[in-house]
Amino acid sequence: MNNSKELDLAKVAKRVYDLIIKSEYSIEYMADELGVSESIIYRWGKTERYPNLKNVFNVSQFFQVPLEVILE
Repeated sequence: MNNSKELDLAKVAKRVYDLIIKSEYSIEYMADELGVSESIIYRWGKTERYPNLKNVFNVSQFFQVPLEVILE
């Protein structure tokens, strides 16, 4: 019996984007902190691109949100 769930990358991208947008930090600041371009963060919001695991982990650590919350 396999109880594994597939990871919905679009939902993960939206959660990461929402955490950033709802924070007090600018897109420019967060892009610098994560080592990505501002346009990449905007593309996460539109689900045109997805953050890699390192970016998800770094956002989780930065905002002190459990990975499970972002990945669920």
